[in-house]
Amino acid sequence: MAKLTNKMLSKIDLDEQRKYVGQLDWFNKKASDFFQRKGISFANFQAGMPFDAGMPLNPINISSFNAEDDLYIEQLLEPVILCEGKVVRRGAAILGKK
Repeated sequence: MAKLTNKMLSKIDLDEQRKYVGQLDWFNKKASDFFQRKGISFANFQAGMPFDAGMPLNPINISSFNAEDDLYIEQLLEPVILCEGKVVRRGAAILGKK
């Protein structure tokens, strides 16, 4: 989402950019504060990380690979959501082969 937001912001003039960046920063702060108060966090799985079958991720293209393939997270589609350190929602990812 951050890449998309930055791409959109690059297409508007500087004054408009400042306005929207300020609004986005305010929203992100409010959302972060809310999640923190409720004990909600997001696991830090990023594109390029090695994939392990024990990760709380549903790889949508796992059938494209063999068990011995060396896999990595190509794209994270949905985040892993934690509540007080416990997984409450598994994430989804597209995998790639090294």
